[in-house]
Amino acid sequence: ADCVSIGEVKRALKVGIPPYKIIFSGVGKIDEEIKQALELDILMINVESDAELNRVELIAKELGKTARISIRINPNIDPQTHPYISTGLKENKFGIPSDAVYETYQYAASLCNLEIRFD
Repeated sequence: ADCVSIGEVKRALKVGIPPYKIIFSGVGKIDEEIKQALELDILMINVESDAELNRVELIAKELGKTARISIRINPNIDPQTHPYISTGLKENKFGIPSDAVYETYQYAASLCNLEIRFD
């Protein structure tokens, strides 16, 4: 289940989806949602920005956990959809810019309380 809120994560668990099959991908996650996701031991949190990456690391450290993460990449590709629903362009500000991905992965790999997942 690809969930965009902690409520969706909880609903997925309630209907029987195992935690190891749940990804939390919401934009603008608050600290309490990140904490709950880590406590629920879901597969991973999809990180949207460097700032969120640092927050996930800090919260995982406070909980004594290792946070499994993936990193959302903004490819700066125009799918030529309606401009109000576009998410893949640089100006949309969703995800890590494609030209900064390598540095973000290197940085994330250096943090003790994160595990980068590719599945």
